[in-house]
Amino acid sequence: MRLQKGVGVELKTAYEYLIGVDGGGTKTTLRVERPDGSHVADGSSGPSALMHGTSKAWCAIVTALDNAFQSAGISRPPYQAIAAGCGLSGINNPQWAAQFSAQNPASAPSPPAPMLSPPCSARTWGKLAL
Repeated sequence: MRLQKGVGVELKTAYEYLIGVDGGGTKTTLRVERPDGSHVADGSSGPSALMHGTSKAWCAIVTALDNAFQSAGISRPPYQAIAAGCGLSGINNPQWAAQFSAQNPASAPSPPAPMLSPPCSARTWGKLAL
């Protein structure tokens, strides 16, 4: 059986938005959808490949997210309403993956800025949290 987008398939989730991130060495692209699979917006920003540094990766992901919601004319919802799946170049390098996880802004006791948690990779889902 082949599933058709938005036909009888809906992700049961507490999240309002789902994002997919493709992070490479020259750019980051991001797609925002609702749990029913309907497209909301696309965003992009600079590189988020881990070879450029993990803090730059986090910054690029959040910037692409902001750009996506801005292009849709939607105020960005609270980060708690967003789930993210990220495929980042370099995530297979254990040292870079550990640094990316360690620099996860969500681990700060009192978050001063937007953050993502837990760390994203092609194999894991993360909840955006503020």
